[in-house]
Amino acid sequence: MRRAGNAVAALCLGVSCAPSALLAEEALDIGVDASVTADNNVARSRGEGNRLSDVIYNLSAGKRYVIPLSRNSRLSLLGSAGAEVFNRYSGLSRVFLGIQGELQYRSSGEFDAPTFGIFGRAAADLYESRLRDGYRYSAGVRILQPLTDRIEAFGALAYNVRDGRDRVFDNRDYSARLNFDYAVSSRGALYLSGEYRRGQTVSTARSDPAPNVIEAEVRDDAFSDVARQAYRLKAKTEIATLGYSHGLGGDQSVDFSLRWVRSTVLPQPAGGGETIRYYDTQATVAYLIRF
Repeated sequence: MRRAGNAVAALCLGVSCAPSALLAEEALDIGVDASVTADNNVARSRGEGNRLSDVIYNLSAGKRYVIPLSRNSRLSLLGSAGAEVFNRYSGLSRVFLGIQGELQYRSSGEFDAPTFGIFGRAAADLYESRLRDGYRYSAGVRILQPLTDRIEAFGALAYNVRDGRDRVFDNRDYSARLNFDYAVSSRGALYLSGEYRRGQTVSTARSDPAPNVIEAEVRDDAFSDVARQAYRLKAKTEIATLGYSHGLGGDQSVDFSLRWVRSTVLPQPAGGGETIRYYDTQATVAYLIRF
């Protein structure tokens, strides 16, 4: 059995044992997320024969610890593990293990008082594609601001690093994110987010995107149908997400979301050439439960 498949089975076994563990500990504060995503461009490429679609299954679990530091500050720690399985292109499947820490500060308990945070994340990835195996790191700042009794805003700035086994998958980028949540009812919430990233990214295609924009390339071992190369490029990426989350009661909820992605390769072609852009759309249905 493939590496990712083994890890999925182990994670599923752990989740299935959770109800028994509840007998020993009343509140575990463990969140489990299972989702299905339809993605129309998993290769992050363009043109016929390069754009590849797939269905992605995700199962993850995480446990959070909150440590009060003072009346106005606390430390939040989150450990997580999960698996992502691609239906057609199994080379992109992976298992991951991560940890996140955030120092949070809020000046008072007033309704409109913002919460500030400084965070850091680290994760290890094990892919079916051995070239992609490696680590991810992120550090940044964020703010959470209630606007009304129904609307909440969230903003974050971050620097992100990915270290892969091959240098094509060694990526660095900066990101800025803004999110709005709107409580439409006691159980339902709409959310809208926008994100901007600038830095290195990877695209897989049968031929060079353009000779003057490629930083590194390698034969991509995640795809076996034809010879495809993975290219490391510089790009700016805009991401928009629209979603709805509905509580089911008993610490359970379902979530529906649509995400649109547009990446523009940098630098632009010289002499007024065609701008190189990649588009991607993702539709996700997720089920979340907390023990």
